[in-house]
Amino acid sequence: MKYENLKPKEIAYIAVFGALWGSLEVTIGMFLHNMNIPFSGLILTLIGAFIALTCVRLINRRRAILYTAFIAAILKMLSFTTIKLGPMIGIITAASISQITILILNINLISYIISAGLTACAPFLQFLVGHSIIYSPKIFNIYQDFLNLLGHRNLDITTIIIIIVALHFVLGCIIGLCAWQFSTLLIKRINNYENYS
Repeated sequence: MKYENLKPKEIAYIAVFGALWGSLEVTIGMFLHNMNIPFSGLILTLIGAFIALTCVRLINRRRAILYTAFIAAILKMLSFTTIKLGPMIGIITAASISQITILILNINLISYIISAGLTACAPFLQFLVGHSIIYSPKIFNIYQDFLNLLGHRNLDITTIIIIIVALHFVLGCIIGLCAWQFSTLLIKRINNYENYS
């Protein structure tokens, strides 16, 4: 990554948005963890995606996602929270997915929607992989047996997983659209301010 190509103003934007992402990851993440709120990983990922994509649009640098993610991950590592490794992996994983999408599709509305959609799926996929590693893939057979025990024999665990991933993707797409609209408004405000100053 070529940091030397960044202008001072762009570095400042990356630092601010990265710090914002990191601080929200620490504060909101701690609250969600203490309250045992479901899908807390999804909530934090959507917040991070919105912040990172807004930063990308403002400075028009496709690699800004990873830059802001590294700052957020460092702040998370330096925080006083006890759970750090999982969220840090989540930040870098989500940022990498978003970054690759933007690098392939460039900076536009479609790439924002697809990028945020794919990024939103990261926490749940990380959950599935983690469970497969810790409990072995047979854990999903246990889930299926549990559904059958509850009388939901027509429900397939694979179908449920696909539906959950699809819902994550749709929520991410909405966030991507919001990030594009918000950054457009922000750019107009900044340009108007610079023209008047």
